[in-house]
Amino acid sequence: MPMVEVDEAQAELHKNAYVLLDRLLKDKDTGLAAKKLVKKVNPKAEFEDLNIIEQVATPINDRLDKLASSLEDDRKARAEEKKAAAEAKADQDLQAEIDSVRKRYSFTDEGIAEVVARLKAKGSTDVEAAASWVMEHKVPKAETVKPKPYMPSKMDLHGITSKDESYAELHRDPQGWLDQEIANILNESQEAA
Repeated sequence: MPMVEVDEAQAELHKNAYVLLDRLLKDKDTGLAAKKLVKKVNPKAEFEDLNIIEQVATPINDRLDKLASSLEDDRKARAEEKKAAAEAKADQDLQAEIDSVRKRYSFTDEGIAEVVARLKAKGSTDVEAAASWVMEHKVPKAETVKPKPYMPSKMDLHGITSKDESYAELHRDPQGWLDQEIANILNESQEAA
């Protein structure tokens, strides 16, 4: 190799750079990282210990990557199973509440459909509130019985609340009172005709 002349400063700079690089590559804490950096910048650089580490580490790292992937897949599957179980339980609880409301309010299938429609419309799971709303707004109200003009609005058959002589007769002679009342009713209907 031919000799090249360099000035003293340049030679000192090269010497210091060589010493620094040698210390970095041989240091137990920074050596491996320094060798990887040199290899990254200069792919042709060869380091025997780095090559051995890569030969040993590559299959292990591949296996670890596969295990990590498998573990992540298992975690996702368990999370999905847990979510599905929670949804199934929530559906089961909701159905139990619907069945309870059906029994308590004597809802037909159409009534329960109204309750479910109310739940969906409000985005709620409060079955009792939906059933109450359906009872209030959708179920027709029973008509109150209005007294007929020929029916007494207040009956005091035993004469307890008021002293009525016609009831006193009922207590003395029930059969005679009945005969007299039937005769009176028949006379009233003949007079009205």
